[in-house]
Amino acid sequence: MIKQFENNNLEPKLIKIIEDINEEQPHYFLEKIKSFYGSIEGKIFAVIGLAFKPDTDDLRESRGIKLIDMLLEEGL
Repeated sequence: MIKQFENNNLEPKLIKIIEDINEEQPHYFLEKIKSFYGSIEGKIFAVIGLAFKPDTDDLRESRGIKLIDMLLEEGL
């Protein structure tokens, strides 16, 4: 969508802001998890809703997968 805006000489400000917010979500949730549990080492977590569109199995750019990767980097 951003590319379509740019191809038509339009500035996609709102779409870029939304994209930035979506990029921040896994970091936000990781911090929430860590603040609640303290250490997450040795704990088991389930992440549901990996597909970002209802009624689809489309996992491209899934924020849930990014969160899983971040949890693994933290030592799970």
